[in-house]
Amino acid sequence: QIMAAKFTVFSLSTSDFIEQGEMMSGLRQIGDDSRFTNELIVYSPAFFTFEQSAVIREQTATSLGFAAAAVLLVTFLFLGDVVTVLFVLLMIILVDLMLFGYMSWWNVTLDSISFINMVMAVGFAVDYSAHLAHCFAVHAHSGTRSQRAVYSMQTVGVPIFYGGFSTLLATIPLAFAASYIFFTFFRLLFMTVCFGLVH
Repeated sequence: QIMAAKFTVFSLSTSDFIEQGEMMSGLRQIGDDSRFTNELIVYSPAFFTFEQSAVIREQTATSLGFAAAAVLLVTFLFLGDVVTVLFVLLMIILVDLMLFGYMSWWNVTLDSISFINMVMAVGFAVDYSAHLAHCFAVHAHSGTRSQRAVYSMQTVGVPIFYGGFSTLLATIPLAFAASYIFFTFFRLLFMTVCFGLVH
């Protein structure tokens, strides 16, 4: 009587996280569809890292949504103006959309490292637009919108630029790192600061 058996399946190598997750899910589905449903275990030591591939997109969207909601609430408490808060939120969304677009251009895949940086980007991006929006909203009775915009840029625009520039300088050593984690952190933080300053 055969109590247990094991056989090995080889696959083509892929470094794409999405393909890895789909391969793992496909193999498990084959196991579920077999007549050994309750007894068959599809396992690989690599599945430990592939697990994130199966949920990374949904988790990224969920985490970014929660981060944006938290930023919306906190900026509303400090700014107090709905229109100003919505403009700040729009800037954050635009920065993250640009990050998603340029990730493929700079060969950064959506994995756990880039996922963490994407969520951190929400916090970095709010810094630049919130200070400018606050200055603009505080001086609501100080002239036309154009005059308030110019005053805001003159008053807090330069300190915001210096803050972003010093952040870029602090991350430049990471550009020469051999580690994937540090190099990915540099790429995404560099883009976050640049897009945040531009917006």
